Amino acid sequence: ELLRLEAFMGKFDKYVGSKKVFELEEESEKKKLAPHMSPLKLRAYQEEGLKWLCWLYNNKLHGLLADDMGLGKTHQAMALMACIQKAQATGSKFLVICPTTVIDHWHNKVSSFCPKLDPIRYHGSNRKKSSLLESKNLTCLTSYGVLLRDHKILTNISWDMVVLDEAHYIKNDRTSTYKAACLIESKFRLCLTGTPMENDLEELKNIFDFLVPGYLGSKQFFRKEFMTPIMKKHDLEKEHTLQKLHKA
Repeated sequence: ELLRLEAFMGKFDKYVGSKKVFELEEESEKKKLAPHMSPLKLRAYQEEGLKWLCWLYNNKLHGLLADDMGLGKTHQAMALMACIQKAQATGSKFLVICPTTVIDHWHNKVSSFCPKLDPIRYHGSNRKKSSLLESKNLTCLTSYGVLLRDHKILTNISWDMVVLDEAHYIKNDRTSTYKAACLIESKFRLCLTGTPMENDLEELKNIFDFLVPGYLGSKQFFRKEFMTPIMKKHDLEKEHTLQKLHKA
């Protein structure tokens, strides 16, 4: 919250730039979550992504991972879950919500690279609700449709991490899916999507409101401060300001 307020005051170099990031990274190194705790062998740029995700987790923040398709967003998310699991001796519960068509993809990846995460497909008419409540250690893989139908169950569990794959599914804050997603109780929220600035600015704000409610202000403020100047007046200064805020 302090970073946001200082950013609006124009102090980007101090609070959003490298100096502040390095200070927070030094603080995070004293905490228990670190990239070396993951068993996955990642590429160099994925290691950097995992380091950033660990930094977010250690500082009680949430993240939007917007790498292009094929660059390994799934692997980075799995690696973070493995780090969290290793750091917690009492077990961990993870929730991955994705389109129905990629549930099997997630199951195959987690089973192959992080089998200790104990992935289960929570989908279809035979899904076992009891398994979510009884197990102390699991990775629940489900769809946005099931989230909508079983929201009372899924939002009644305290998750260690929730992943929204193809996060554009919650781009509209007027839908029941968006409202159900916002009710999920989780220590860490991670959205996976394509480059968000290519989307409608209001859709970008809705995704950020899921991650860090209020970070980009109210609807009225965001529309007046950013949407109108950028989309109608092509204000490059406002666009630059928004870019710094969503990369902070």
